[in-house]
Amino acid sequence: MILGICYTLNMIKVPFFANTKDDTHCVQACFKMVLKFYFPDKDFSFEELDAMSYKVPGKGTWWFPALKQLEAMGVKCKIIELFDYQRYFKEGADYLVEFYGPQIATSILKTTNLEEVKHLIPALFPGVAYENRTAGISDIDELLSDGWLVAPEISSSVINNHVGTTAHMVIVFANDGSNYTFHDPGLPPRAGRVESKKLFQIAMQYAGENNTALLAFRPTKPVK
Repeated sequence: MILGICYTLNMIKVPFFANTKDDTHCVQACFKMVLKFYFPDKDFSFEELDAMSYKVPGKGTWWFPALKQLEAMGVKCKIIELFDYQRYFKEGADYLVEFYGPQIATSILKTTNLEEVKHLIPALFPGVAYENRTAGISDIDELLSDGWLVAPEISSSVINNHVGTTAHMVIVFANDGSNYTFHDPGLPPRAGRVESKKLFQIAMQYAGENNTALLAFRPTKPVK
């Protein structure tokens, strides 16, 4: 128990980086936080992170392209997500329509880099730990207690009590039983933000009650 408390206190030192003004770099900002926390003597520019994540200008980023590189750098990554990457690689747009419905599938292909990074899927598995299932609040709690940084996919609209379903990524680093403390790169950017688990769960379920996802990160060697 004492070790767990000490680690949680240390997690509060997670550095904060804001999204860029074009509001399309929340994923890269989260990667920047993770890397700076685990490698405090190194700096990673958004240009480097764009290249690492295969970002397409003006589009949102699917997170998986960067994970093999993070693993090679010494950061253990875990995915919990109902979306089946293997099926998407084999079936393409047909699977997207089955999983999301035609309207959302079309929007994903237009507004994100998924189609451009499809060819990278075979290199992801095996290697990165991947649980093809619904992610939940209990997963966040367990991962935090085990020393992981957790990056759930949420709706920025829901977490900010706005109308809409805009996909977003944040870094959760503390749990007090009823609330999570997390860095929200924005926009607007908010470091050390605290919100209830109840609201967080609703924000995670923006694309459907079972269609929830998260990433988790932990160094392969102890943080100094």
